[in-house]
Amino acid sequence: MSLKILEEFPDWLEWLNINLQRQCDALELKNILIQNGFSHQSIEANIALTLGNLSLHDKKKAKNIDFLSLSKPHFTQTNYSCRVHQVVNTKLQLYLIYDFLSSSECDDLIKISRGLLNPSTLTIPSNDKNFRTSQTAHLSMPDNPVVSAIDNKICHCLGIDKSYAETTQIQRYEIGQQFKQHTDFFEPNSKEFQRFGKQGGNRTWTFMVYLNTVKQGGETQFSIINQNVIPQQGLAVVWNNRYPNGEVNYDARHAGLPVEDGEKLIITKWFRENKITTH
Repeated sequence: MSLKILEEFPDWLEWLNINLQRQCDALELKNILIQNGFSHQSIEANIALTLGNLSLHDKKKAKNIDFLSLSKPHFTQTNYSCRVHQVVNTKLQLYLIYDFLSSSECDDLIKISRGLLNPSTLTIPSNDKNFRTSQTAHLSMPDNPVVSAIDNKICHCLGIDKSYAETTQIQRYEIGQQFKQHTDFFEPNSKEFQRFGKQGGNRTWTFMVYLNTVKQGGETQFSIINQNVIPQQGLAVVWNNRYPNGEVNYDARHAGLPVEDGEKLIITKWFRENKITTH
């Protein structure tokens, strides 16, 4: 029996294009078409054509975003009040901001998180039950003066309007808990992006602050640039998940190493390329 050519079946071709636009898994779609008698060559050619057009569409949208300006945050200006250290390397924009939060601000946030913590989740499912073992609290509290003041402080530090910011989160790690190597951005052209990036687009900057000094362990590890950051109360760790041309930066992979003694508490705030909310 001769194999069918996809271009000769407009209904099936439309089905393929629609599901690729929905960011369904291309391999699953290919297997369905093979089971229905279509040739490998015609399937692969049309998948490549559609994905290429989708990629071009995304790049046209990205041209409206000034990623070069976004790569020059406010805190890199000479008049910024806190001491800033840039981790020098050629792969990743990574900064340490010392004493970004005071001890009282850190303590207030820890108190607010009590009773709100739940097991942390993943945007991509993993068979490794030890991949992320922390607890998380979402501080969706616009009327709380402490949370509101710290949100404003972070946004001012980066020079990004809060309409581009996700809700601030607190994570708590007990002894042995960790978050294995991962990226913060959503994988482009994936089910993960389809689910989490529909509003606001992909992530740009990550702004993380240690709320306590960890007795031992719990470092934030950027393995690609051979940099481990030791948790110190009030220290902010800030990095750009994109290159200045807007492409996602896989060298931003990082891990929260296991806590060996005591506990680790942090806040994390992510920013998007488009507005999430209006104020």
